[in-house]
Amino acid sequence: MIRVSALCLGALSVLAYADSSWAAQCRNQPGDAGFPMQAEWDQLKAEVDGHLVPAVPTAEHCRQNNCTAAQWQSSNLRAVLPGSMNSNNWEQDYAASAMCLLNGTTCSQGMVPLYAVNATSPAHIQAGVKFASKHNLRVAIKASGHDFLGRSTAKNALLLWTQFFQNITFSDNFRIGHTSYGPTVTVGSGVGLRSLYAAAKQHGKIFVGGTAATVAPAGGFSQGAGHSAFSPILGLAADNAVQYEIVIADGRLITVNENSHPDLFWAIRGGGGGSWGVIISATFKVFPIFNATLHQTTIVTNSTVQTGNRRAAIVAFVKDTNDIALALKYAREHDLPIAIKGGGHNPAGASSVEGGLVIDLSRYLNTVRVDEEKRLAYVGGGALWGTVDETAIQYDLATTGGTVSHTGVGGLTLGGGYGFLAAQHGLVIDNLVQATVVIADGTTLTANSDENTDLFWAIRGGGSNFGVCAEFVLKLHPQRRTVFAGVAIFPPPVLEQVTAILADKFKRGFGEKESMFELLTLSPDGRVRKIFYHGILDADLGIAQPCVLLVLFFNGSEAEGRVHYKSFFDLKPILDTCAEIPYENLNTLQNAQVPHGGNYYMKPVSQPAPNAAKAQKIFGRLTELATQHDVSIQFIHEFWGLPKICSVPDGATAFNRSRALGCLIVITYKQNTEEGLKLARMVAKELADIASATQEDGVADSENLGYANYTSEMMTTAQSKTLFGDNYKRMQDLKKKYDSDMVFSKWYSIVPTA
Repeated sequence: MIRVSALCLGALSVLAYADSSWAAQCRNQPGDAGFPMQAEWDQLKAEVDGHLVPAVPTAEHCRQNNCTAAQWQSSNLRAVLPGSMNSNNWEQDYAASAMCLLNGTTCSQGMVPLYAVNATSPAHIQAGVKFASKHNLRVAIKASGHDFLGRSTAKNALLLWTQFFQNITFSDNFRIGHTSYGPTVTVGSGVGLRSLYAAAKQHGKIFVGGTAATVAPAGGFSQGAGHSAFSPILGLAADNAVQYEIVIADGRLITVNENSHPDLFWAIRGGGGGSWGVIISATFKVFPIFNATLHQTTIVTNSTVQTGNRRAAIVAFVKDTNDIALALKYAREHDLPIAIKGGGHNPAGASSVEGGLVIDLSRYLNTVRVDEEKRLAYVGGGALWGTVDETAIQYDLATTGGTVSHTGVGGLTLGGGYGFLAAQHGLVIDNLVQATVVIADGTTLTANSDENTDLFWAIRGGGSNFGVCAEFVLKLHPQRRTVFAGVAIFPPPVLEQVTAILADKFKRGFGEKESMFELLTLSPDGRVRKIFYHGILDADLGIAQPCVLLVLFFNGSEAEGRVHYKSFFDLKPILDTCAEIPYENLNTLQNAQVPHGGNYYMKPVSQPAPNAAKAQKIFGRLTELATQHDVSIQFIHEFWGLPKICSVPDGATAFNRSRALGCLIVITYKQNTEEGLKLARMVAKELADIASATQEDGVADSENLGYANYTSEMMTTAQSKTLFGDNYKRMQDLKKKYDSDMVFSKWYSIVPTA
């Protein structure tokens, strides 16, 4: 991407007013003769009372402070760090080799200014403007850093930061000369809308503002006009601006209104944030609070994967079990099919429904509460695993969870639930203590080992067939704060040796502290893409052929992990990103492989054990298919510690356990069309047939369904019978008891007993 304003530019836009020297010029950069010496920076620091601070990208701050994924994404955090932008892409220098990403091992200065004047008075801003003018420096202005065009930052610039101008003053009758403007509020340019709205409410007033709580109304919002839900009746924010205090290009602090500098007052109101100077404060009209009705139309993509897209007629964002019951009642009365959405990850699209009603748990039922003494987590039905991981580890606790952190808790739990900690603590369903379930007739039931035990049995593996789970109670276990994990990549000739090691480990049984994946993959352009962490993306290995990737996990230190996996490391991986990382980052390692909105087709199968001949055959055909078609292919072997998982007796839960080696084929295709999906199905089936062939003639096992949580196809009744085996009859009886009308008909096909 070319940033036209990177180094050489015309007049410094922020200093345009009263600056006649706007002929094109280049601003001084580090190394230029006119760039300030350290002594001159020190002098500026003294002039601003010590409020000159280094500015660093968010990634560098997070590297030093071990940010969680939630903190990395938080607008609140980014608003109070001088180098942070609300949109992280504006912190990136795309010409540099090091990218500034969460958990990155290296990060350059990016597009972030070198220094920030952390101003607490107008004099500090004036000193910064004069310093920049004297040394011909580029200037950037930041209040909250929300500018979507990246105008709050600039490489090698001096940042003038107004975050600490937090004054809020109300007037019942603001006057300029003999003119009365009625009730107003004067806000410092660092005040965010959240603070302003709260203060206005206390005064019985409303402000014409936007919906993003950390946006600064006196900054880019009103300078860019300022659209609002109130605009049809009260106008834009700029229409309600009465006065500004602004530091202009020559360093003067002036008051701008209809009488004083009216031409500049006209320009500020819509002329663009930072185009005319540095706003210190702004005065706006406010209005009495009035009652209003909000009508909201939500267009929802109900699935993480594009193959699961459906156009729902209604989406109900439920807040509690009463809302869920009302949604079910409405759907039944209007004969609408129902889908339930938590994280929206279901590959078969069970979290969406064409022309029906989606009960969406993700907006409000998404919290996690930990009872440290009882070691229990109370998890909303719409929560994500990342929230569970980040919340529980604060108490040095954890439980088995999804290996992709933006997976919903509900779907993974109801489908069984493999995870990195399964070898130590069992599947997710083995850690489910209780669930709150709203069944088809709207009744709310508690399901656990003492109450509604048959329902408790059914939901542990039976999918969404028996009701809507509003809350899960999960058992937590002591967990160390850091673990050893990462990716090791090997060239194709190593496949035979890797398979031999895996076969031996599988035969002996994986230990309780380890889990791992083996990926056979080739991207269409011969590059290994989006499958690593530590800032390594699109790593060009110069290999126009398949690669063997191992995703390794050991619940211990790096020293212990490297000893444990020594046999693999002795094979000399061509890339090794394995390191000791915070536990809460473990389930984010694979997030980059499955970003929201991709076109994914998934097909699970199983094998008795690792097989060198099959691996080579899969590898060869995978290479051919990836070369012939514009798709990305991953063939994944999942290695879990099975002794703990399979210690639960058959029939103890609806989920059928297996000691086979689980495999998953993931096809990513570009165009969300019937042709694209047809191609993905064809590729996946061909590889699945190779993997599951059990006879000498190579005929595939048609009943090999693998781990059904992964399948991108709705299961037929015959397949569901095969999947659940002896458990299917009992599930039919319970379907008749709890949902005889088949209100919940997505995912698995469970036909009630006649």
